[in-house]
Amino acid sequence: MEERNLGVGMVGLDEHLRVLLPHLDRPLLSGDSVAPLIAAVRPIPAALAEVLGFECRLGGAACPDFAIGASVAGEGGVCLKGRHPQAALPPRLLAQPNWAAIDRFISAWADPGSCLFRGADAVAIEFDLDGAFPGGSCPSFFFGLRTGPMDPRATAGPPPLAILEAGLGALTGQPMRAAHLARIRTLLEALPPGGVLNQVGLMLSRPGGMTRLCLSGIQVRAVEAFLRRVGWDGPWQALDQALGVADGFVDRVWVDLDVGDTLGPRLGVECPVPALSPAPRWGPFLDHLVDRVLCFPEERDALLAYEGVSRPGDGTPWPRDLALAGLLEGRASYTYRRFLNHVKLVVDPLRSLTAKAYLFAQKTRPLRARSLPPVTAPGGCSGPGTEVGR
Repeated sequence: MEERNLGVGMVGLDEHLRVLLPHLDRPLLSGDSVAPLIAAVRPIPAALAEVLGFECRLGGAACPDFAIGASVAGEGGVCLKGRHPQAALPPRLLAQPNWAAIDRFISAWADPGSCLFRGADAVAIEFDLDGAFPGGSCPSFFFGLRTGPMDPRATAGPPPLAILEAGLGALTGQPMRAAHLARIRTLLEALPPGGVLNQVGLMLSRPGGMTRLCLSGIQVRAVEAFLRRVGWDGPWQALDQALGVADGFVDRVWVDLDVGDTLGPRLGVECPVPALSPAPRWGPFLDHLVDRVLCFPEERDALLAYEGVSRPGDGTPWPRDLALAGLLEGRASYTYRRFLNHVKLVVDPLRSLTAKAYLFAQKTRPLRARSLPPVTAPGGCSGPGTEVGR
């Protein structure tokens, strides 16, 4: 959207969220969770969020976490960098320590001379809405890397480890400890063929100061050997169970590791949409989760029903900024494309294997009205350019 006055003031993200909530009813979202979710996002400018995400715990815990994603070149990036005329982050948010940390990252991200400007791309802000932080005021933060595998010879941009160091330094306000950086370097150098450092997160809302590394492109049958090489000392039986669930449905997974003075024993195995013939689809994999008692049948049905397209006239008030933007630009109105992006299998030494589903909604900029083709619900989705919530 061009930076122009739409005459509607700052539209809060709650107006956009209300469009999606009817598609996220029980058993994925309990009635008690709606008010905290609305309260968490009301002060946030809607222009910031190019992608909305819900992290739904399966197995009866109907209290999802929420995340928003923005890209460096998109409207969300413009908003975060303070260049959107009606979408600045409120001062009362920036006065909170977690938001102040995010603001430091954004300031470096916006500096053309910084490593982050040249090497970091998609960012995500995640709200833990489990009651520990009322109002969702203590978000965690993730940023993506524009480069691929860790390779000191890369010339396209800063090496991944430099981007990671700059990003975490900005978030914490201090240089990384040498021992921490060395542990991460050793871990990345041990990645199997095809594995890359894709995202880095700092769980600002959780104690401990662990760095979350999201490692993508790892073959299912290479995960265990990789973790043994790097000295992971978690619940191996639960890991074998998770890999057994994924094997046969996906070839490569994401592995989410927490890194501090040691490797955290808890990890995630993220499964993208299964590439089953004739087209990628979720039904058989979700059936498999039900068979393994990782998902209730009614949750499976709700996840499959979530996918589709939200547009004006669907029965909920349409956000003012999207409606006016379409009119001023001579386009049909914006829409939200809804889809299940991935399922995470959570390996935790304190509990049995669990699963989470990540539901996304991507704001879609329309074609000009005179050439707009018919809109149909999407089929298999491989996910947006901006990842949210790990």
